[in-house]
Amino acid sequence: MTNTTDLIGDHSRRELKEMLKALGDVSRLHMIEILSGVEEMTVTDLIQALLAGGRLAGQPLVSWHLSILRRAGLVRTRRRGRLVYCSLDINRYQLCLRKLGELVTEEKTPRETTATPAASQPPDGATGMLGVHHR
Repeated sequence: MTNTTDLIGDHSRRELKEMLKALGDVSRLHMIEILSGVEEMTVTDLIQALLAGGRLAGQPLVSWHLSILRRAGLVRTRRRGRLVYCSLDINRYQLCLRKLGELVTEEKTPRETTATPAASQPPDGATGMLGVHHR
């Protein structure tokens, strides 16, 4: 019998955990959403897009959030002169989704389901907690 907990290895679980931690913040999710609509943009433009979306976002805070996304491999940055460009690594993002999906696969043995009577109605002939017969 195969151990279904090993469908994704420990390394993959740690990798998935880091990506999910990076995505576990509303500001970073908003950044991902913005970056998904463009091939690449400057950090200055990202800050402007965040401000236009009603998000307060100064350069130090955006840079901090970008560093978290970059360490998780979800965002790439490159410098050209004084400008820093950032882009979503769509392949890495899709990998995160696939790894998350691998946690629950159809290959696993489905849990055995048993029909249970409604909580308020015990089966015919049974009595409730106080010995009261229900119909």
